[in-house]
Amino acid sequence: MGLRECTLECGSNEDCRLPEVSGVGFDFYECAFDEGRRGRRACLPRARCLNHPTSCIGAGTGSTAPAGPPAGWTDGRPVTGGGDDMPPFRAAMGRRRFAALLRQLEDADFTSERKAVLASAAGGYYFTCEQLGRILDVMEFSSERMDAIKIVAPRLVDPQNSFQVLGHLEFESEKQQARRILAR
Repeated sequence: MGLRECTLECGSNEDCRLPEVSGVGFDFYECAFDEGRRGRRACLPRARCLNHPTSCIGAGTGSTAPAGPPAGWTDGRPVTGGGDDMPPFRAAMGRRRFAALLRQLEDADFTSERKAVLASAAGGYYFTCEQLGRILDVMEFSSERMDAIKIVAPRLVDPQNSFQVLGHLEFESEKQQARRILAR
């Protein structure tokens, strides 16, 4: 198999689970040692799925896939819903990528650097309100926090939870401004 840009490193089979789509679960990948790089574990196709693909598709929750997107696999790319009446599913940035983003934000020396890092991430990923709150905790100044909210708000997968964001703001004026931004 070898090391490829498209493989996802993993620690367990849970890291390799695909998100459920319209109540259908998928169990195509397992966490196994990568033949091309000793000691590296990656999400690789299950042999049984290559021979009998339908054996790796199930009714969803509790059968072959967990409910909702798994941590570590979600990467913010939209996955189409199950029909015209269902909105597209947008998965939030996975926990490992999000941890790396937080490290980059913490390591940035200047407001402009933090803003550029966040804008770059928001260009390709989606976020939860809980993640936005953690991002706000890294920001030093009120203006930085408002910029972060403006950047991330359109990329929230759970805007109904925007009340969680307010708990990460100190001043009432910040909270009022955040409410206006998040309500758009």
